[in-house]
Amino acid sequence: MKLVTGRVRAAARLTAVLGTVLVAVLGVGAPAASATTVPAPGGGSHQVIGAIEEHWRALCGPCYNSRIGGPLTEELATPAVYGRYQVFAGGSMYWSPASGAWELHGAIRDTWGRLGWENGPNGFPTSDERTLPGWPGRYNLFQNGAIYWSQFTGAHSLQGLIWQEWSRLGWERSSLALPTTDEMPTPVRFGRYNHFQNGSIYWSPATGAHAVGGIIRPTWAQMGWENSALGFPVSDQYLTADGQVAQDFEGGTLGYDPTQGTVVVLD
Repeated sequence: MKLVTGRVRAAARLTAVLGTVLVAVLGVGAPAASATTVPAPGGGSHQVIGAIEEHWRALCGPCYNSRIGGPLTEELATPAVYGRYQVFAGGSMYWSPASGAWELHGAIRDTWGRLGWENGPNGFPTSDERTLPGWPGRYNLFQNGAIYWSQFTGAHSLQGLIWQEWSRLGWERSSLALPTTDEMPTPVRFGRYNHFQNGSIYWSPATGAHAVGGIIRPTWAQMGWENSALGFPVSDQYLTADGQVAQDFEGGTLGYDPTQGTVVVLD
């Protein structure tokens, strides 16, 4: 009797273990992610699930006439860096474990896509598209930078140390204003730059990132930018002891000469 009882108990334990394994492998009995089946704008329907569904509901309620609208695809896997995305009538939502789920659309999404989507220099989005405070424009933040848009400049990407320098100066409210190019490689010497409405920021490994604008920039540009004898900027612009504007470069200093009314190379 004891032998039979022991065998029954052993069999029961084995059944429980096998059931646990099957649940783990097949997902039987595991709680499913929330999912909503939604009519698609072009007909049919698609599911919106998980974190993307939660953020979609937070944005639109859901309300299919909102900016993001209804889904055009199922949720899909990003092809290289691990994440998920879904295309909607008015934009896209992207999610990764590190960044969360966020919405992009319009010219900002187009620029991000042109630069390589989540595999590009900006990485995954970390905000929805936002309105610039007190300025006619829009922006999205990303893991490694931002994309800014206005009707006057279009949508352009900033990242890394150039983006940090621009933020230190005051973002779009700085004297540089909004970017007019994406971050670009310098053509000869190794470095990076962005042009802005009222100036530029140049970076190299040896010099860091510095803004060049105002009365200094046209003279530096005429001399050949970073390929001139002056090289890259090594300081921001500053006022000299006599109150004149100057800026230091690898090969010298440009300053305003009030007697000539021009910018000259200072000794």
